[in-house]
Amino acid sequence: MTKNERLLQWVIAGIFFVVCFAFFQWIYPNHLFIKEQMRIFLYTIDYFISFWDEPAWLSCYVGNFLIQFFHLTVIGPLIVTCVLLLLWYFSMRVLRKFGGGNMVSVYALFPVALEWGLICRLSYSIASTLSFIFVLWFFLGYIRIKNKQLSVWVAFILLPIIYSMVGSRLLVFSLMVIFYEGAKNRKRWWFWLSLLLSSYLYPLFMCHFYGLNIEEAYKYSHVDGLSVYFPAMALILEIFALEIKSIRRVRLNRHSLLITFLAVVFGFFSFVIASTNWKREKVLAVDQAVYRGDWERVLDLSAGFDSPDILISYYRNIAFSKKNELPQNLMDYYQRGADALFLPIGLRSSILPVFFSNETYFQLGDMDMARHRAIEGILSSPKQRSVRQIKRLVEIDIRRGDVEEARKYLNLLDATLFYHSWARSKEEQLKGEETLSVEKRLPRKSDWDREHDILLSVSDYPGVLSSLVAKHPENKQALDYLLCYYLLNENLDCFKNTFDTYYKGKFEFVPRLYEEALVQVLSKSSDEEISGYQIPRDIIQDYQDYIHCKSDRKAKEELRDRYSSTYWYYSDYIE
Repeated sequence: MTKNERLLQWVIAGIFFVVCFAFFQWIYPNHLFIKEQMRIFLYTIDYFISFWDEPAWLSCYVGNFLIQFFHLTVIGPLIVTCVLLLLWYFSMRVLRKFGGGNMVSVYALFPVALEWGLICRLSYSIASTLSFIFVLWFFLGYIRIKNKQLSVWVAFILLPIIYSMVGSRLLVFSLMVIFYEGAKNRKRWWFWLSLLLSSYLYPLFMCHFYGLNIEEAYKYSHVDGLSVYFPAMALILEIFALEIKSIRRVRLNRHSLLITFLAVVFGFFSFVIASTNWKREKVLAVDQAVYRGDWERVLDLSAGFDSPDILISYYRNIAFSKKNELPQNLMDYYQRGADALFLPIGLRSSILPVFFSNETYFQLGDMDMARHRAIEGILSSPKQRSVRQIKRLVEIDIRRGDVEEARKYLNLLDATLFYHSWARSKEEQLKGEETLSVEKRLPRKSDWDREHDILLSVSDYPGVLSSLVAKHPENKQALDYLLCYYLLNENLDCFKNTFDTYYKGKFEFVPRLYEEALVQVLSKSSDEEISGYQIPRDIIQDYQDYIHCKSDRKAKEELRDRYSSTYWYYSDYIE
């Protein structure tokens, strides 16, 4: 290796480190944080053994070990940067074995660029990157074998080892072995064909042993389809291209470096930008503010959101509810019907709505429904293990007074690195709970847990809220949610009945939104009935003006300017 080659390597490594770390630290940090919250790493023997039941146990275990550090803002980006640099280093070493020339450090950036883009995906785990690195490491170990007959036996022996330890990347290993054999003029066609056929059939043979279907056996441990193989395919194509003498003999000079550098930059930007989801990154920033309980931050971040989004509306409504300002602000922002109050969950729902759906119930005080949604969040997370949902179940069970159930989840958190202290503090709280009898427990301001199990459909939102409000009519957050739910669904009769039962005469301040809805529903009532609601005269006059303007030909445009934040405009024009 010449002095210029060594210098180029250090320059590339330095620039890559700075750019990659800055990207994940300041531009795209929230995807890393949520990946950590969707998993849990336990320092127990049973947890370690559980990985042996599936392929890729080594890469998955090490990957989960590293992901737990994504909890730390600086360490997470540092780990991702170092893993990608490690991939670049091994790719460079592999390309050198094929006579990559003195531009090999630049060529090795192409698969790394593709891997970087994949890491930006929410569903992609760093365990997949480690699988690729381990395969390259196995290949570099294989080519150290000089004995031709021994190398054949070792290649076949490595196939089950690779599949067990790193999963479905064994086909990549076989292709690199075949290319290497061809580069060394070892034309052992029977060996090549047998190796390829074995690499193809082995996952099919092992799928019954691991309890996987055929698709899972060939993809494990990836969930992103064929795109996870793009980095490996790029490296194999580079190996193939190096067989062309004109490419292999490219020398390190300003001209070649400039052209290759521009190609790398184009590849980086095209694939990384195509793989990033900037809108989701902003949503996850709001979610992290929710996770920390910083409701002012939630409102600040959601105010800067320039496009309608159901998750942003959902969290914004919770934040306003926490401040008892939901009806005052409901019509000022995008609402997709009642979906912005309760996230609709179905069999085809993506992971984020399922993961976030318990927050409304928890903040409103319905611990039964919050627990149901939290368990759904665990089931939707990778490997059905989520540290965030387990923490939420602890909080729910403490508020329900279920000490044994809470302690079960605390035992899991006690075996973690970063939630150990939190678990111990909650354990002390549980000891305090046990010293109090049920009758003598002090009431908590936010504890609106129902006393009886009520069989309600998980999508029967008005039924859930009505039951909660009936038991605890002083729970204004739940009452506002119920009234706003009826308004967003344009169910004015139920709104009026609920308002008359739980709100009228019981709260001094009546939000303008409720008064606007009452004016509309009472429009054909007698003056005596209307006067019983003490609706301000200016609101009645505004409604009369609205009805008058509505009859004009260009009513919608004029009404949007004057009444877009009123309930009347919502009920007439917002779909």
